[in-house]
Amino acid sequence: MLIHFGGVPREISSDNLKQMVTRADRYEPSFSEAADSWGVHNRIFMRATRPGKPKDKADVEKHLDIVYKHIHAPLRNMLITSREQLVNLTLKQRDELKSSASI
Repeated sequence: MLIHFGGVPREISSDNLKQMVTRADRYEPSFSEAADSWGVHNRIFMRATRPGKPKDKADVEKHLDIVYKHIHAPLRNMLITSREQLVNLTLKQRDELKSSASI
């Protein structure tokens, strides 16, 4: 899964998604068993945003906006007939995004 990003990050911040975070706490959040196992398997430090603190989400929201504008938006009106076609088009858009100097 993370191969498309060119490797594994050292840490991941969760948006307190119920499937990942079982107890949102500012200092010691609890993660689901699946999230913990995934983090251990990939050697990733799991971190949760602070509950009720939208400032923690700004970076994630910015990156989602970039992905939407540069990957999803160009593909939204295309007729895609297979998963393979979708993957290839998405990877092409990702590569164009990575090579652009505007971001």
